[in-house]
Formats: sequence, C-alpha cells, structure tokens
Amino acid sequence: MKQRLVHSLADLQALEEAVIGSARASLQSLQELLARDGGLLALAALKFSDAGCDPLDSSRPLNLVEQLNQSFTYLASIAATAWLFQHHPAHGPFIRNLGTAAGSDIVSQDGAIARRRLPLRTPAQMEARKGR
Repeated sequence: MKQRLVHSLADLQALEEAVIGSARASLQSLQELLARDGGLLALAALKFSDAGCDPLDSSRPLNLVEQLNQSFTYLASIAATAWLFQHHPAHGPFIRNLGTAAGSDIVSQDGAIARRRLPLRTPAQMEARKGR
C-alpha cells in the first residue's frame, strides 16, 4: 500500500504536480502509440500493456486504465486532504493511504480524524465537492 505523510498544502501541491506530470508523460506515449500502431493494435496495447505510468512516479510503467483510475482517485484524495488542512489544521499532518487497503483513506496523525473518499465519477462532481 502506498502511504504518504502530508505536512502542508505544499506537500499536496507536489503530489498533484506528480499526477499531472505522469498524465503528460502518458499522453505523449499515447500519441506515439497511435501514430505508430493505430486501430486495433493500439487499442490492444492500451488494454493489455503498460501504456501508462504510475501517477506518482512517471518512470514506473502501468496499465493506462489503472493510471486513469488511480489519477482521479488521488486527485479526489488530494482535494479532501486540502479541505481538512483548511478546516481542521490543528489535526495535521495527515496520513494518506493511496492503495486498495480497507479502512480510511485519510487519517490525522493524532488519530482524531479519519475520512473515506467519496467516489467521484466526473470532473463536475469534483468541482461541486470543492465548494463544501
């Protein structure tokens, strides 16, 4: 399981930048794949190979579908942790559990706060949650 101790909003910004950097790297690879293979070969590569990369480590290959799922899960978790820093700063730092383990996705190091991410399916849902 990936776990990160986040001390500040700057730490969250660095995590978000890693997700964005990995997305850019995968899009570049995707453009090259489509130009080279096209059609069914490209679709097969997207489904069955490591055409993407880890959202937090662009040097580690990962299936593109997994990258998509993890990227948006991580972005939702980053937004939730930012909200906790804004509304409950005294309970920081926060531990972010980024894997698939059962339990809370975000926990204050002092144990006072534990939070599960809400499943968000669209960017509009993410934007709507930011206002809360």
